[in-house]
Amino acid sequence: MKKILIADDDPPLRGLLRLVGARAGFEVDTAANGADALEKLRANRYAVAVIDLMMPRMSGYDVIEHLADMTPRPPVVVVTALNDAQLARLDSSVVSSVLRKPFDIEMLSAVLIELAEVAGEDRRGNVIDFPSGC
Repeated sequence: MKKILIADDDPPLRGLLRLVGARAGFEVDTAANGADALEKLRANRYAVAVIDLMMPRMSGYDVIEHLADMTPRPPVVVVTALNDAQLARLDSSVVSSVLRKPFDIEMLSAVLIELAEVAGEDRRGNVIDFPSGC
């Protein structure tokens, strides 16, 4: 069973994301802040990492910055409510897709499965932006 990491500081959303990942067939680890997420990313090998940008102790931006130097690194799905100007700071060589809150649960599940399947095949970091409600 492939393992994914869910990093979000909102407990209800983190629980929902965990459930979506488990129902998609993944073993799911969670982190409530960026520092915990980075620690887990360094200690484990994940098929996909789902990262919120606005978290305590270390932002998702900082986690992604650290991931840029990590080899191997998982594809990253950013879940956020931030606008396009705030997303311009993201490193597209690390971030594989962006899902805007509120997002469709089925879309998230499909993205997780697709990225886990292609993990290791193509890590060019193409950003796929799924608008809310897709």
